[in-house]
Amino acid sequence: MNSSERKNPWITLCCIVVPLYMILCLSACSDQSSLSAPTGSVTIDSYYEASSGGTKGCIITLKIANNGTTKITTSTITYSVKTNERTYKVTSVFQAYILAGQSIYESPSVTYYDATETTSLADITILNSAFE
Repeated sequence: MNSSERKNPWITLCCIVVPLYMILCLSACSDQSSLSAPTGSVTIDSYYEASSGGTKGCIITLKIANNGTTKITTSTITYSVKTNERTYKVTSVFQAYILAGQSIYESPSVTYYDATETTSLADITILNSAFE
């Protein structure tokens, strides 16, 4: 057997190892479920109005639920509170870990401009939410 007929062992090794490595990498990357963005939902659980020192406002209890498979670390929620005089639009950011399938409660407040303003549960609305 002359030198031209002998196969280089490195070429044979590369022809086997490189394709196997590529297949393993592609199969590992194909499961993106652990890399997916968190999904959640927000509902208004309750509210109450309170006055202190001539200032009146509304405290809303929000239920933030994790509907996905990855944990939520930050929830950004935009909501509106319509009173008999005006509408307040507020965005609140909550930094709390919410595990998959679990929920938490947060209680943001909205201070009214006028102490005579009032609202109702029907006039409090979730406008938008985002989860990280």
